[in-house]
Amino acid sequence: MSTRVPLFSVIVPTHDRPELLAAALSSVRRQTCPDLECIVVDDASSTPAVVPDDPRFRLVRRARRGSAAAARNDGLAVARGRFVTFLDDDDVMLPERLAAVTPLLASAPAVVCWQGRLETGEAQNASRIEGHAIRDVLGSAVNVAQVAVRRELVPDFDESFSVSEDVDWWFRLASVVPMTTVPEVLVLHRSHDGDRLTSRSEERARQRVRLLRKHRRLLRRYPARAARMWASAGDLYRRAGRDGDALRCYRRSFLRRPSRRAWRGVRTVARSRRIGVEGSRVVRLPLSEQRESPRDEAVHG
Repeated sequence: MSTRVPLFSVIVPTHDRPELLAAALSSVRRQTCPDLECIVVDDASSTPAVVPDDPRFRLVRRARRGSAAAARNDGLAVARGRFVTFLDDDDVMLPERLAAVTPLLASAPAVVCWQGRLETGEAQNASRIEGHAIRDVLGSAVNVAQVAVRRELVPDFDESFSVSEDVDWWFRLASVVPMTTVPEVLVLHRSHDGDRLTSRSEERARQRVRLLRKHRRLLRRYPARAARMWASAGDLYRRAGRDGDALRCYRRSFLRRPSRRAWRGVRTVARSRRIGVEGSRVVRLPLSEQRESPRDEAVHG
């Protein structure tokens, strides 16, 4: 192995998606900035992943299936690049992805680019994040593939999260590392019906609640963002048929920052479960009273 330190380490976790992985790795090979290493972390695929015949590519194979957090941490443990970025095995980089952020990395420890849809190129995450911008990160759905960070500043991923580990990682990174943005779509996200951890609504809801509790001190300073996240957890629980949990999340959202979204969530669950709402309390009503009143519409409609 060469002892030369590459400019970038690109970490790609994968599990049993050889065709998608091949497209992702092909996009790494097409980078106009060739000064890179690519670390593919095979999370115990049934058939071992294959990497290109290119000395810049390395394969790390896990003996047991873990999580995206564990796979990314294994990649970080062996990364040698001055800067680190990530790529999911079902997404791709545009050829200029690394070259476009390189000039800014001379003056900023972390540089964020924009993400688009692979099918259309339409921008998805197009927020400008500048300086110590935890407020901006709290308000954005930022993919870890959108950032390049100095290796010594990259936090590990919390492996106790089965999902939302990327959001937790972003919160911790943005709390201490100043950032700047290249306002260009340089990463493309693939929409498909394959296996995604994020497709499991109940698990996503549970992990979102864990995230809110872990970062409750931080989120006290941003009640509007906390309210949106609690409402999002409520939506996920309701989608999973867990109405009681959904109701508790909507109530917490409403108490932090009253919103039509949280109130509509409460009313939707209330109708399905024959319950009513008084102020910030949830109460069960007799059948004769289970209807909207003019006062409710005037106050909350």
